[in-house]
Amino acid sequence: MVNLIAFDFHGTLCKGTEEAVLESSNLTLKYFKRNERFTFKDILELFGKPWGDYFRRICPDLKNQDVCKMVEQALSYDNIVVPKHIKPMEGSIETLKKIKKNRDIIIVVSTSQQKDLEAHFYPTIGVSNLIDDTLGIMAEQEKVGNFCAGEEKAKALKNYIKGKKFQKMIIIGDMDTDIKAGKIAGFVTIFFNPDGKINSEADYSVKDLREILKILYE
Repeated sequence: MVNLIAFDFHGTLCKGTEEAVLESSNLTLKYFKRNERFTFKDILELFGKPWGDYFRRICPDLKNQDVCKMVEQALSYDNIVVPKHIKPMEGSIETLKKIKKNRDIIIVVSTSQQKDLEAHFYPTIGVSNLIDDTLGIMAEQEKVGNFCAGEEKAKALKNYIKGKKFQKMIIIGDMDTDIKAGKIAGFVTIFFNPDGKINSEADYSVKDLREILKILYE
């Protein structure tokens, strides 16, 4: 019986997302002739929330339909911004290849859209042939806000595993919401932080992705 390993993408398998979001967001504000601009600090504070919430925060006068237009415009810059900023996280390619060598299943669960991950992000860091499935959950939440990433990721994971059997189910992510999602869905949880930060709610905390291979196979 195979193992199922679910990875968060941004901040886990890749780095540079904050810089990419900053550039795309400010290009979008310029496109819509807004005077506001995000700082890098703003992006760090909002990171992990739906992109629509970024624009709601800096432009509180926006209507939901305007927010949706801004998100679509921001996404349109992926082909320019992603190759400039997005890089593979240290150890990510090696880790994914070793998991694939063991014929286990690798999925990504992310608040990004599946089509954007597969069209821009995966090819940029060279993992297109290493990911078996993508659970991209960004959609209607951009219109309404108040989106709980942990609960939505858990829902996606539960739907994915329904009717399937795995020896182990593990989720790896760099956000508290990833750990929350894993707990709700019944996964073993691994918190990833390159600086060595520990999440007390997670089953494991690692600062190098290659450490998860010991958890999986030793």
